[in-house]
Amino acid sequence: MNILKNKKGFLGWLILVIILILAVNIKSQEYIEPYKVWFDYENKLPIKVEYTYIHSLVKIERTNYFKQDSGTLHPNQYKGSKYDRGHLFPAAKAKTKQQMVNSFNMKNVAPQHPSLNRGIWRKLESYVENRSICNDSIQVITGYIQIESYIGDLPIPMYFYKTLKIWEEGEVIIETFLFKNKKPEFSDLEMYRLN
Repeated sequence: MNILKNKKGFLGWLILVIILILAVNIKSQEYIEPYKVWFDYENKLPIKVEYTYIHSLVKIERTNYFKQDSGTLHPNQYKGSKYDRGHLFPAAKAKTKQQMVNSFNMKNVAPQHPSLNRGIWRKLESYVENRSICNDSIQVITGYIQIESYIGDLPIPMYFYKTLKIWEEGEVIIETFLFKNKKPEFSDLEMYRLN
């Protein structure tokens, strides 16, 4: 079991190194309240999104209106692909009407397998919510790694990750989760934790 934990710890750090390498090669970075997005105009997808999660009881009515932005895919390009328009900054975490509108900006959206998006990914978002109750704030970096294939003009990512930087009792804890962009094999989040 220690060998597995050491491998998982190594993989967690490897993912962080990959994220840093990608950050150097990204052509565009911009702030769209409440997240910062690193956008790949070649593939027309957000490579990663970064935001600070602070627990709040505020709930904003969901709009479900996906908005094309300059250089992004059109929301209708997902039709017939069998992939969800998966939010990197979750719409459910929007704390103002403008944040809700911005969560549906296509610079915050990438093709996710429906079973991933509606299942274990949603479970991970609930996990972040629950962790935030006991912590001042959580820095979140989430995105994809590698384009696996294309459906028409729609690039399909191979993996999605979410890295959490949690301040807990004066210490910093890093947690990274990695998911293949397909129907998940396991329902337990621990099976996807790298460190």
